[in-house]
Amino acid sequence: MVSTVTTSTVSTVTTVAAVGLGTVMATAGSMTLLGFLATKELVSPAAALKLKRISRAVMIGIIPLSIAFGATVVLRIAGVLA
Repeated sequence: MVSTVTTSTVSTVTTVAAVGLGTVMATAGSMTLLGFLATKELVSPAAALKLKRISRAVMIGIIPLSIAFGATVVLRIAGVLA
């Protein structure tokens, strides 16, 4: 009896922690993507070489974060519909 309760408790706590951590990571990723996109928009029209380099460097972060954001949206929609 004790082992069954312990197993159920650990499983529940692990599931709740994973959902909470997923939410925090999704929020952090979304905010980072928003910051990178804002930086790209502000720096893109500039003519200075240094700012053009920053604009290209920010794309390194935008692409994978956009993919992660899309996956997060798809998973959230699938969770609501399921």
